[in-house]
Amino acid sequence: MGQIHYVTYVSRMTLKAGMTPRTLSDIMAVAQRENSAHQITGFLCFGNGYFFSILELTHYPKKA
Repeated sequence: MGQIHYVTYVSRMTLKAGMTPRTLSDIMAVAQRENSAHQITGFLCFGNGYFFSILELTHYPKKA
């Protein structure tokens, strides 16, 4: 197993309509699909209009 790299970031929601359970569910579905395809693990949290994420990578994904 190679070295693990961590990427941590915070972003602010800009959707004027606000976050709904459906919106959050859609974001999670895309994140899970894309992260799985690129062998990325980690977690995503949302609260007070901000996302916080920590990603674990054993390699750097290639840009599409």
